[in-house]
Order: sequence, then C-alpha cells, then structure tokens
Amino acid sequence: MNIATSCNSWTLEHYRLEEERRWVTDLHCKAQKDNGEWVDTQVRLDDFLGNDDGNFAYSLRYPRRNVTSSMSNPRLEVGGDGRPILHGRLVTRDAYGHDRTLDLSEVIWNKDGRLGLNVDVARVEDEKRMKEVREKMLEKARRNPKLMERLRRQGKL
Repeated sequence: MNIATSCNSWTLEHYRLEEERRWVTDLHCKAQKDNGEWVDTQVRLDDFLGNDDGNFAYSLRYPRRNVTSSMSNPRLEVGGDGRPILHGRLVTRDAYGHDRTLDLSEVIWNKDGRLGLNVDVARVEDEKRMKEVREKMLEKARRNPKLMERLRRQGKL
C-alpha cells in the first residue's frame, strides 16, 4: 500500500549506534495492516538509502546504504496529502554539500504494517543504472580495440 494513504504520525529519529560507531536514521509511523488494524512501525533508512555523489540513491541490485554517514541536518516534512518528504544535506565526492529532498512515498511501501523498499521503483532505478553502466563500458570499449574484442567474446556486446 502507498504510505501516503496507509500511514500517519510520522517522525524521524537520527542517532548514534555506539557499539557500531555510526549514525543512523529511522523513520517511525503508525501503519495500517491489511486487516485494518493500526500498528507502530519503523524502518531504518540506512538499510536501503544511500548517497550517490550528493543525490539520494536506492537500489536492489546495487545497494548504496548508510545515507546517514554522508547526510547532515536530516528532517522530515509531511505534505498536506500525507506524503513524507525527507530533507537533508548530502555530501559529494568533492566534499561539497547539497540540500536534497526525497519523497519517501515513492520509495517506501507499506506491506501489511511493515515498511520497506518499493521493489517496483527500485527495479526501474536498477534498469536505469544498468543502462548507464553499459553505455560507459561501450564508450571505453570504443576507445580500446582489445577491450572491444574481449567483450564480444564474452557476449557482452
């Protein structure tokens, strides 16, 4: 179920796990189960959200986790339509910070009162990433005849 319509009472908790020596961010809410019952639930955003050079990233095939390690000032805003929007300042590889937002209702799904990554959305991101990786590989191969031949033999072209 879409979390914008099946969840409410959103909070964001940002804290340090002393035993692991890292910061994490948890999303808490009340979620509706399939039978109509409302339960308290949470999901650790670091389990599937990451930072790709200053942008929020999520994936099934190429997990980029622990977004909290490179995000400062995390905060949650709930829109009038119930959509939770995550705001944070993400750091790039060059150590520049950029303010970013992510509509969590596009990324997270409610399945019988448990929150998790929306698999359909993640698949689309994975396909887009595979296309980008393939295009970069082809670009390199065009400049290197030996690499081009090896990729042909491996059936990757």
